[in-house]
Amino acid sequence: MNSPGGSLPHQTPAAPLPIHVRPVHGERSGSYLIRMSTGNRCPPRTMLQLLGRVHHRSRPNQWVELHPQSTITLNTAALHRLAAYSGIPAAHLLRALPELSHEHGGGEPILRV
Repeated sequence: MNSPGGSLPHQTPAAPLPIHVRPVHGERSGSYLIRMSTGNRCPPRTMLQLLGRVHHRSRPNQWVELHPQSTITLNTAALHRLAAYSGIPAAHLLRALPELSHEHGGGEPILRV
């Protein structure tokens, strides 16, 4: 999915979504991303593409579906994009979603499911 200017979705500026969705105690990161995307009438697949280049942990060259039990790993750039879209600081997201993994590293935003 390319935007009109030819850039990839994760290369567009990230801004807070209209509907703010807070994590629920004990929630998995996949569940949170699904609730955040559907609450804002955005398909979960599109939300993943907005956060970064998507990889599946065991099948890096195949498209991945997001499920409520999915565990998400974000690099620093993708984590900051999630913080911008959710309106929640990155440190708070990491505390609220303890199984949300963070890989330090710069460059292009990347997430693994």
